[in-house]
Amino acid sequence: MIRKILIILFILLLFVSAGLFYANKVFLPAKAKSLIENAIRTRLNKEVSLESLQINIFKGLVLKNLVIRDGEKEIISIKESSCTFLIWPFFKKQIIIPSLQLKSPVIFLERRSDNTLDILDLFKEKNGAPSNISGFKIILFKAIISNGRVNFKDNYLSPAQNKTVEDLNLILRFSLPSSVRFDFQFRVPEAGPMKLRASGEYKIFDRALHSRAVIENLSPGKFLSYYQWRGLSSVKGKTDAKVTVDFQGNSLTALVEAQVRGLDLAQDKIAVNANSGVKVRIRHDFKGKATLYEGEMDISDMNINGLTFTGPINGISGKVRFDNSQASGEQLTAFIFGFPVKAKLKVSDFKSPFLDIDIASQIEAGEVGGILKDRFKVVLPFEMQGEMGLSCNIHSAIPPAGQMKFNGYLDMVDTKLASVGQKAITLDGLKGRIEFSNDRIKWQGLSFKYAGLDYKASGSLDNFLKPAIKSAISSKDLSLDLSLLIKGRKIGITQINGSYLNSRFSFFGNIDLTRTSNPLASIYGGIDLDLKDISIIKALSLPEKSSPAGRAKMEFNLTGDLSDIRSCSIKSKVNGEGLSLYKLRSGPFSFEYNQFEGIASLSGLRMALYDGVFLANSSMNFKEKGSPFWVEAELNNMSIATLMRDIAPDDKDLSGVISARARVSGAPSDLSKLAGQGFIKVTDGKLWQLNFFKGMGTVMFTNDFSSVVFREGECNFKIANKQVSTEDLKMKSDLALMSGRATLGFDGSIDASLNVQVNDQIPLTGTLKDVTTAILSTAERFGIITISGTLKDPKYKFKTAVLDILKSLKDAFGRN
Repeated sequence: MIRKILIILFILLLFVSAGLFYANKVFLPAKAKSLIENAIRTRLNKEVSLESLQINIFKGLVLKNLVIRDGEKEIISIKESSCTFLIWPFFKKQIIIPSLQLKSPVIFLERRSDNTLDILDLFKEKNGAPSNISGFKIILFKAIISNGRVNFKDNYLSPAQNKTVEDLNLILRFSLPSSVRFDFQFRVPEAGPMKLRASGEYKIFDRALHSRAVIENLSPGKFLSYYQWRGLSSVKGKTDAKVTVDFQGNSLTALVEAQVRGLDLAQDKIAVNANSGVKVRIRHDFKGKATLYEGEMDISDMNINGLTFTGPINGISGKVRFDNSQASGEQLTAFIFGFPVKAKLKVSDFKSPFLDIDIASQIEAGEVGGILKDRFKVVLPFEMQGEMGLSCNIHSAIPPAGQMKFNGYLDMVDTKLASVGQKAITLDGLKGRIEFSNDRIKWQGLSFKYAGLDYKASGSLDNFLKPAIKSAISSKDLSLDLSLLIKGRKIGITQINGSYLNSRFSFFGNIDLTRTSNPLASIYGGIDLDLKDISIIKALSLPEKSSPAGRAKMEFNLTGDLSDIRSCSIKSKVNGEGLSLYKLRSGPFSFEYNQFEGIASLSGLRMALYDGVFLANSSMNFKEKGSPFWVEAELNNMSIATLMRDIAPDDKDLSGVISARARVSGAPSDLSKLAGQGFIKVTDGKLWQLNFFKGMGTVMFTNDFSSVVFREGECNFKIANKQVSTEDLKMKSDLALMSGRATLGFDGSIDASLNVQVNDQIPLTGTLKDVTTAILSTAERFGIITISGTLKDPKYKFKTAVLDILKSLKDAFGRN
């Protein structure tokens, strides 16, 4: 039985071998080869060439170097293809191929300018094309491509793009004519290299494709031409992604989950670097040529450079949602100007993108000045310390086109400001909110301490190009309202109104800072000054005993170089009342002060002074060395008694009326050269209570005469050589007449020589004392008083005029 089976198998083997030999040598080269070429040519309507055809007991039907052409262009070339087929269906004119294998095929794939793929034409039924060939119906169930290559040309773009796919391995499972299922992988060497693995199904009649793919090491920059129309000029980085694609009719939907490493994007001056995870859903309408997408980006470390206003933004982290129209992030963190910030971001209209970002941060006040100086060329005239809370919204085109819009506020809790310079002004404990925008700064309820006093401030600054400043500052003692207009380096003072303690002031005008070292000003104003307020100003360092008081009102106009006040032109009028200084008081007063071309003049001074009137005019020349000056003054009918009630209330027995006039000239830098002349007169005087006159009375007379009253006194004097001198001093009383010379030095020294003559109008009473006095009164001189020492410690000497007295006695006895 075994022998019979072996014999039968041997005979079958002979028949098969003979059949294969016949097929490979006779039938296949002569008829089957032509049959296959015609079948493919008819089915695809393309030119076909086949090098050889044979049957392999293991591979089945084997085709060598199959080439399909469209004109001169090779669409498909296959080094080797093989397939197995079922024999029994062949007798029913059916060719059923369970598996087709293609080794090292090269496929040319083209996207036409109308956005269609040429390879899809191979799966369409041609009009008039038979569904079978020579009565045979071909059924293919599976196709395998190994080590393939695809040359892709994209004519949809201009200029056309060429890409190559290598190491293509594809398994197609056909359920013709309805669908094709596939599994494939390939490598794009010039893109990284990029590797892709995918599987899916294409439904031919529905023109529907569903696939899933895994992409490794994708370089987006290699495909820049596909999205360069977005305005991007450079794209770098690597991406790993999972992609799900659904295509039907003219619509394609893709879901992409990607991990981006070192992504670099550049558009105009803006550059973005990022590492992030991305999920995006894409819908593309091939007919309408419209692409819609939406997704989310999980950013771990993004840097943006090229933003004009903010400079680099580094370390951006957070989630950003995006679609065709905008991108937005709610909880982002970043570093702007070197400060850590929390931000909300929105970018709208990617064709003409706009950035809308909300920023919140705690910043170190000491670093703000450096940022303003380095980024915006703004140098603050003060330094800051402490922390501040910042909130800011920025709205700007990307890149900025025109003026960037921004607004926000700065919260200060305990900030310190100190001005820069030799005389630093320090503001401590700054608290409050400063609101700002691209054309305005506003502060309301701002509080701080200055020189130990509490202050509050409010105000605004509008239009940074031509700033308009309004501000109000107040404290327990100060109230200030100001309004300024700044144009370039010119300041217009619309108003500066305020009060300090009981004083008030108001100014307006212009200041030109074009020449920084020589600012020019034209200022008009008025001051209503309570002189008591002057003593409180520590900077003036007034002596405690000065005790200024009274009220003065001044209106003035100042024009000229503020760096040299002496060269300015000044016109002013001053009037007031109740002036008090060092216990001296005055009544109403008024004068004018004018200054022009370096010459200052005080004119029309009129002051009510102790029941009298004081008048004066003066001038000073600032242009000449030492600033020489002259003063003309006149005093009329000033009451000594009234004066003494203020300066020496205990010396009640002093009285008289003083009138004087003088003209003095000199230089403030050298009072030793003071020079002048004048006249002084005292009437109705009672001056013996003064220590100086008491000394003279004691020397001349007995104590009984010390209460003598000088009714008149006068002299002409001159000032020269550091002293005041007179040659015609006269002092009259009921008892005596004194006349002579006196010199008073600037150092307080005194040198005087006075002749004393007893008054001959004294009535006789019959006593010896009265007779003696009467005799003495007839003498030309009773005696001579010489005074030396100082005003503080005078030295008196009295010398009797004996000859004059004897002569008067002789004359008296001769008459008798």
